[in-house]
Amino acid sequence: MSTGELKPVAPERLRSLQGVEWLFDFMQRYPRVRELEADCADGLFDGLVDTHVHGNPDSLGKRSQDIVDIALDYARRRSRAIVHKDHHYSTVGVAQVAQRHVDHLLEQGRIEHRVEVYGGLPLAYTTDPGFVATAAASPFMRMIFMNAIHGEVLVDGGKVLPAVQDIIRIAADHRIPITVCPPNHSAKYGGADDYPIVATLVECIGRLGAKALLDQPVSAYTVDQIVHLASCGALVGIFCYPTIPDVIKAPVTDPDLTKAVIDAVGVERCVLGSDKGYLLEPDAVHAMRLLLRLLLVWGYSEGQIRTMAAENGARLLFG
Repeated sequence: MSTGELKPVAPERLRSLQGVEWLFDFMQRYPRVRELEADCADGLFDGLVDTHVHGNPDSLGKRSQDIVDIALDYARRRSRAIVHKDHHYSTVGVAQVAQRHVDHLLEQGRIEHRVEVYGGLPLAYTTDPGFVATAAASPFMRMIFMNAIHGEVLVDGGKVLPAVQDIIRIAADHRIPITVCPPNHSAKYGGADDYPIVATLVECIGRLGAKALLDQPVSAYTVDQIVHLASCGALVGIFCYPTIPDVIKAPVTDPDLTKAVIDAVGVERCVLGSDKGYLLEPDAVHAMRLLLRLLLVWGYSEGQIRTMAAENGARLLFG
């Protein structure tokens, strides 16, 4: 995985982000931060779809919660669905087992709301369309992850490889969305520029009738590039990482950049995801609460936030 995943923060911007004046400047620009109550985001979990959940079991490292625990946290907040992501192996079977446990607790009356649990398949070790077609037959398969960490090369010479085009057709036929990660996740690309590869993939996904979700676009592309990718039909992932800093993945982030992306592409193109959960990060629901609070502080209406938190995610997974 490239060490240059996050775009460098210019020295003058870094000084602004870490200076004591940031607090007072932020409160002046966004006075709602002084007005909102601690429970201001609680109602926004109703119907929420978290499109990017990390939990145990996880091949990259120990997470603070099992996927079942995350599902129950969301169920208690009346959320609609979560998608479990792993960079190396399928999470479809894990999702099926987690769903069975959630449903068992619901039948026993130990929880009051059913959250739907889904998994996905990363193209980490193979681009064999038959492998993807087998997973696509499962009702718990709701995502293909392209450019996963150590993932296979999908674009060569400016063209999407034939086997990858076949996978996109499978996704289109089964209405399974595709999360397109930045190519810098995989050293197999040899340090190639992120944007041309992703633009080629997104354009091909749209042409073949599948649905694309940009993974962590703020970390890899300019605002103008994200606008172009959205114009090609991609939905834009607005994730807790890299919007909200943490000590293990992104000690320095620029939240204003996330707001600039939302304003540039419009709330109709944005989808929320937690993308947290390491031991030194907030749990998924806690991270999502911070993101929802931040959106409120920025001045987005509850209706706009529900569009990003619930409606767009539902359209991506089930539309």
